[in-house]
Amino acid sequence: MKEYPYIGKGENNGYIYLVVSETTCYIIDGGGKRGYGLFVAKLNTESIEDVTREYLEDGTIKVLSPEHSKYIQKIAFRYNFSWCSAGKEVQYTEEPYLYFYPDNDITFSKEKDIGWKEIFIPLPEIKVGDNVSLRYKYDSKGIHCTGKLLYLSDKHIILEDSGGNDIHKLKGNYDIEEALTAEEIFKEELLDCIEPMLCWERCEAENFITDLENYGYTITKKPQ
Repeated sequence: MKEYPYIGKGENNGYIYLVVSETTCYIIDGGGKRGYGLFVAKLNTESIEDVTREYLEDGTIKVLSPEHSKYIQKIAFRYNFSWCSAGKEVQYTEEPYLYFYPDNDITFSKEKDIGWKEIFIPLPEIKVGDNVSLRYKYDSKGIHCTGKLLYLSDKHIILEDSGGNDIHKLKGNYDIEEALTAEEIFKEELLDCIEPMLCWERCEAENFITDLENYGYTITKKPQ
């Protein structure tokens, strides 16, 4: 059974797609044009071969937001790509270009290397009814809240949290992400504690937690 999303190649037309469900995908390379991001619905994806691994190798992707970067990394992790220092932990960085090496490494850079294959992967649109997390764009860049998206405009966001309460936020202050799991939310809370306590940058706090996990330690939350 296929796991979504993945990068696929059409058997009939040779187009490259970002396949997000059994019937839905985006054209990312086809007909001599690249970076389409054209939404295609009701397509039989059984005729689309999974080529994610080979397509990412020797490729570079320009990320447009933290959520875009997270989305791409999670796809890459499923195909055995990883960070040399952090494994398969999502990393947030100001450098806009991700690079994928044949030996499984992911790296990042401020510059685009023209010798690398440029890849376009769109971030599927988030819509009302989806479960999302809001990441603050400034200061700690931490997750502020998670819930069901009730309303979204150019200026406002309304979520419903797990307790049924409405949360109103200004859209300009937040990046909207796919909802974090309970484990991911706990890690965000832990980072928010460690970062100011030890006067570290967020990446340093993330590396500290990753090192503890690599040494076999498990960090759990004290029962309330």
